[in-house]
Amino acid sequence: MNINNPLFSILLVHFNKADYIQATINSILKQTYQNFEIIIGDDCSSDNTEEIIKTINDKRIKYVKMPFNLGINNNLNTIAEIATGDYCVYLASDDLLRINYLYKIKKAFESNKNIDAIYCQLAIIDEFGNYIESKDTPYYYAQNRTPEEFLHIAFMKHNILPSPGMAFRSSIKKEIFPQECSIINFQDYKIHTDILIAGHKNLVLDDILVDYRIFNNNRNISYRNTETIKREILETEFLLDTFLKIEDIEFLKQIFHKEIQQTKIIPYKETIPFFLGQMALLSRCETRKEWGYKTICRFLQNKNNFYLVFKYYNFSFKNFLELIKKINLNVPEMNKTNYNIKYLKYKKLYNIFLALSLFLLVMIFLIFLSGKLI
Repeated sequence: MNINNPLFSILLVHFNKADYIQATINSILKQTYQNFEIIIGDDCSSDNTEEIIKTINDKRIKYVKMPFNLGINNNLNTIAEIATGDYCVYLASDDLLRINYLYKIKKAFESNKNIDAIYCQLAIIDEFGNYIESKDTPYYYAQNRTPEEFLHIAFMKHNILPSPGMAFRSSIKKEIFPQECSIINFQDYKIHTDILIAGHKNLVLDDILVDYRIFNNNRNISYRNTETIKREILETEFLLDTFLKIEDIEFLKQIFHKEIQQTKIIPYKETIPFFLGQMALLSRCETRKEWGYKTICRFLQNKNNFYLVFKYYNFSFKNFLELIKKINLNVPEMNKTNYNIKYLKYKKLYNIFLALSLFLLVMIFLIFLSGKLI
């Protein structure tokens, strides 16, 4: 590494955004700090992306075209492996770096030797490059927190770190790549989480250094629609599984110190899945609660683990039965089960029989009464 002149690898993930990639590349080429390489991962675009790239005469650009549409993480894994820089920058091919982005990121890394990942504030632009609010208005203000605070929010609630323009030291690259190729909407969320779980620290700058493009239609893969929401629900399980990698008990105690005070449930090396399951059951998110219940179920498949949780938490099978009360599943109405359908069928016949019997008794009584009157 050249201390005074480190190399940046800009990892540019691209798919069918030919109308915007020229502007994105130009925003990199115009940087005040010029020691960089641009690695474009083209996920087999069907537009004229390749022709546009060929018109740009700059030896720092490396163009990699996937053999077919492989998805975001396959693309990112491929170009991250190729990167030779001292620092890596993750950027979508329709977002823009502000002119002093690389200079400020470089200075931040140099001033913070213990920091491995750096984030910045974003401003929103539309598909035409117009600022939706203003150039100086952040998309949402991402603030600095401790790693424990970041992980607590990531586990209990949601992602709070912006991925466009995130930068990290190449020395941690092997710890976060390759990423799982089937993760879609949570792929950046999981990268942030992996970095922190591996014990690395991050820094969020106050500067707006990236213009983040949002489309009015569904051209963003993160566009809020039914499909996106369903994917996020299903991907939550994979995200929370990442926390099972944590082996540092003191780290877990710091992440969940409020919940530990509330429940008196503390982690032990032998019971980490059970502990995390219990923490997830305290979330307000039903998807996270379901993960917690299933994680505890998987842990208790082993007879010896039942002995462990009884030893450490006085947790017995009776307590296990009570856990389901914390889950709000949409259960089909009981009268729609096969058992109850049969029950209702026989109950209906019984009611008919009872009605007929009562009718016959009334008729007999009336006949008897009319005979006495005569």
